[in-house]
Amino acid sequence: MNLEQRKANLIYEISSLINDDPLSAPVLIEELVEVMFDEQIDHMEDVIVNHFGVEIYGEETNDYSSKVDALVDSMGVTDKEVSTIHRRKDMDLL
Repeated sequence: MNLEQRKANLIYEISSLINDDPLSAPVLIEELVEVMFDEQIDHMEDVIVNHFGVEIYGEETNDYSSKVDALVDSMGVTDKEVSTIHRRKDMDLL
């Protein structure tokens, strides 16, 4: 499987997880951020600020949990409809 297909599959799986269980988003984001290099973190900070308009180092977001909350809020994730089922798509069909 080439890199572009792997990226597409990963995007699908992450989106499905968050869609099925919005409360999993902060945990998933934390895990992803943990494995990032400095340059990757710089890039994600730029994306958050420039594309979502979230000021990640502003007065109101001084701690890590506030940063995650701000990112999740910008994604429109709510806990009103929480599904306990995650349906995986057969990767061979993609």
